[in-house]
Amino acid sequence: MTTENDNKQPYSTAFAILVNGKLLHSQHCPHVAGQTAVRLGIWWLKELDDRGYPTNAEALENALKLQKELDSTEGSNVYYVSVTPLN
Repeated sequence: MTTENDNKQPYSTAFAILVNGKLLHSQHCPHVAGQTAVRLGIWWLKELDDRGYPTNAEALENALKLQKELDSTEGSNVYYVSVTPLN
């Protein structure tokens, strides 16, 4: 499933929360899957921006702030995911 802007921006609805400027805070998703989804969303938003696709500037700024916050979180509840672009 794609967003209503699927003809302009190649992201799935899983990442729409990030592109629309609504970022999940780590406290809202303390489980592994939730934080992994947030990190993957942040990565994908930055990847789209790096590739020159139009992105929501506020969402990108918030994503970078959230990434710094997640990176500085101590404890075993923070997990990283490694992904490889298809293109």
